[in-house]
Amino acid sequence: MKRTKSQKIRNGIIFIIACAIYFFLCFLIGSKNQEEEQRIEENGIKGVCLITNKQTMGRVQDGGKNFYVHYEYMVNGEIQHGYQSFNSWDFYPFAFVGMRYEVKYLEDDPSKSIVYIDCPIDSEYENIEKVRDSLRATGKYKKGLENAESIETINAMHLMHP
Repeated sequence: MKRTKSQKIRNGIIFIIACAIYFFLCFLIGSKNQEEEQRIEENGIKGVCLITNKQTMGRVQDGGKNFYVHYEYMVNGEIQHGYQSFNSWDFYPFAFVGMRYEVKYLEDDPSKSIVYIDCPIDSEYENIEKVRDSLRATGKYKKGLENAESIETINAMHLMHP
């Protein structure tokens, strides 16, 4: 089936319009996310969260330097779950499953939060193994525990960057 020149032009124009709409929507979503992050930074309440999973996005050997963490924290006696992606590999070695970190969340919408991998709760390093045992006991975080670094690796990293 042969396409006419006008069909090719029409399909090209439709493709260009679809791409423009896609990029415009990505821009709007990105702007909204930046505004939300700024709102959390400025107005958020500090708390403590527990990292329950850490995964890479894309294949690291292909240059994928993004990763994300899943975490949970308590607000008014209720467990909140969050996840956050990082597009900098700098924090990857310091995000440990079973470790507690500083988190900020919005009082009016506690599900909106930011975890600070650069702000671990230092006194919790010695509890990581106990926390992991309790996570294993619940059976909820099997994937996160499979992705977790060994305690020896964590101790070595902590000694290098106390």
